[in-house]
Amino acid sequence: MHLRNRIVPACLLAAAAVLPAYGAAANAAPMIVTLNSSFAAAPVSINFDGSTFTFSSTSDIFMPTAVQTSGGGAVRSFGGFFIFPLQPSTDFPDRGSGILTYGPGTQFSSFTTPTTIPYSNGDNYLGLRASLNGLDYYGYAYTQDTTLKSFGFETTANTAFTLNTSTAPAAVPEPATWAMMLVGFGAMGGALRRKRVSAVRFV
Repeated sequence: MHLRNRIVPACLLAAAAVLPAYGAAANAAPMIVTLNSSFAAAPVSINFDGSTFTFSSTSDIFMPTAVQTSGGGAVRSFGGFFIFPLQPSTDFPDRGSGILTYGPGTQFSSFTTPTTIPYSNGDNYLGLRASLNGLDYYGYAYTQDTTLKSFGFETTANTAFTLNTSTAPAAVPEPATWAMMLVGFGAMGGALRRKRVSAVRFV
């Protein structure tokens, strides 16, 4: 078994332990778990109903996220026809009305090896489907660059999951981003100061 398949952060195990008994609930509300778990250094996995979704880093600035599924897991996908290869497909939070729905009629595919998600930099929502014994549970994963911010599932089988992206956690820059911004502001301030001094210099 590959190491990446054994790495499951403790917070995800704890989240899985407190999942409601959704199989017996007739009209249960959607279950949402906030994580803020980075997969920049090591993969992060979530498990629902025996389906596992593993997120890992590709080290690519525009496509930093890869996803792998196992069990009955599948993710929203696009392609598989004409010249378009089958690949995971995400939604941006500001697309359309901000209301995203994943459920019957959405194309889902399994990816048994880490597969790059095109243009997965910034904020992205990936539709998820966990299947067991003919029952499908739909949900989402919210990533921000190489951080899994949250995930959720509809707890009633074969029911679409609808998400309002305006209620997602606010985007908070990572420490490395803050450092780059501060260096940039410092360089700009230094350049402006040098320009101002040279303008009043007497010969």
